[in-house]
Amino acid sequence: LVDYVEDFSKLMKVIYGLLDKKGICVFSMSHPIATAYDGVYDRYTRTAEGERLYANLHNYGIEGVRHIHWIVDDYEVYHRKLSTLINDIAGAGFTIEECQESKLADKMIKEHPDVFGGVIHQPDFIFFRCRK
Repeated sequence: LVDYVEDFSKLMKVIYGLLDKKGICVFSMSHPIATAYDGVYDRYTRTAEGERLYANLHNYGIEGVRHIHWIVDDYEVYHRKLSTLINDIAGAGFTIEECQESKLADKMIKEHPDVFGGVIHQPDFIFFRCRK
């Protein structure tokens, strides 16, 4: 849900206002490194054999809506820098208690390198636990 909200700052303020004084907000969203992909260049730089060497970032510093191919064509997501996320969360009044990035089990990567081989180069999701 958070990936599709145009005004993240407003969303955080609304959620903050809905919680009681000891409220906790836990949410996940696409990681800013994942949403930085804008489709202009290939997602990964690869070896001649097709192995993913690293994820390509392009226009990370330009925030806003992105239309990319992710499972379906013309997938719409809003890209925000990590600093924007942190500042908007804090600006709403929240204290960030914990932040984690997704990591797939090594077993899954080894069993399905064609699907998950690139996940070691970038986290796909970020998770926040915030307290009012």
